[in-house]
Amino acid sequence: MSDFKYKNKNMISTDSDMYTFYILVVNNISGETSIGEDGVHPFTAEDILLKSIDNFLKIYFSMLLMILGTVFNILSVVVLQRAAFKRTATSVFLQYLAVIDVLVLYNGLSRQFIEGVLHYNIRFLNEHLCRFHVWTTSFAPDISVWTLVAVTIERLIAVAWPHKVKIFCTKTAARVTMIVICIVAMCSNLPRLLFFGDRQEINETRNITVISKCIILQQTVFFVEVWYWIDNTKFLIVPSAILLSCSTGIICLVIRSRQRVNRRHVKHLGNDEEKHTATSCSVDTAVSIPTQTGKFLQHGSMHPEKNKHAVTIARRDISVAITLVVVNTVFLVSNLPVNVYFLGHLDLFHCDDCPAQRLMFTLVLMTMYTSNATNFLLYCATGSRFRAELCLMFASLFKIKDI
Repeated sequence: MSDFKYKNKNMISTDSDMYTFYILVVNNISGETSIGEDGVHPFTAEDILLKSIDNFLKIYFSMLLMILGTVFNILSVVVLQRAAFKRTATSVFLQYLAVIDVLVLYNGLSRQFIEGVLHYNIRFLNEHLCRFHVWTTSFAPDISVWTLVAVTIERLIAVAWPHKVKIFCTKTAARVTMIVICIVAMCSNLPRLLFFGDRQEINETRNITVISKCIILQQTVFFVEVWYWIDNTKFLIVPSAILLSCSTGIICLVIRSRQRVNRRHVKHLGNDEEKHTATSCSVDTAVSIPTQTGKFLQHGSMHPEKNKHAVTIARRDISVAITLVVVNTVFLVSNLPVNVYFLGHLDLFHCDDCPAQRLMFTLVLMTMYTSNATNFLLYCATGSRFRAELCLMFASLFKIKDI
């Protein structure tokens, strides 16, 4: 999902209108006019306020997200490389996710930050940079979301078929999956390189040459109607369906596994009580009663190690399941607004590139990028193992400093 508009009413107007429109777009990012359906209007006091809020978000909130996202994602990678996570395929996926999230943040928010500070769109520098930046801001979020899909499917396999984890859910398989995701995401967004560029036109009436920078070259039916749904399907619709179904499956399987462990534990307790009753009636075995009873009461079965291991696995699966469900939910909630905006912004706003529309576009973008910056906080809030390893890491650092 890229940060450009799929439909633009001004792009299908007359040459004179196009000249007026593009001069405003290229040279008037910080100007004092807006384009409405009936022409160009000066900014009102409300427009100036909205523009100030928009500029504040582009400068300060973008910078905040980039700083926090960098620190949090680096911490995520460091924690996930510790011994407790190092051998799991899940840690491989989450490390790649952290790296991709940093790329998404800097690639998307740097343009917003520069536009807020310098009032200049970096895509206007040259046509090649325009196309490359549009392409990278499109495939990077796709890689991020499909990495979430991959790790969720991996966890579903681990919970549903725990005995086949070492066969299918290996670190090598995770790395190969990430390579495939990256290649497919990059290739599927290659058409954007053809959609965007600079266009030069001669206005014979005014005897001037109009250069339109980094625009959609042709408003074709394919781009306006078909490509939007292709992009929306691969970025939100299909991943959302997979994430919701897999998360639901993980929750159901974990609950069933927990119930099975509890039933087994209760069954062993019942068997132990029967054995204890039978043993207490025998005079010959009276000496062994305290030892046997102590073992039964302490462990609840004749196989305490096995039960303890099963309970540990169940708790670990529940923790991972909760983390993934929360991360997936935050992703869906934070990415839905930008897709809704692209679908209905022309009907919602009666002007193009006016302060109200710019502010709304900035808000939905910042909401989308927030999920890329805050996964670390979600890991800490929902992952007990992650919190424990983070605390151990900082504790060891403080001990070294004390020495």
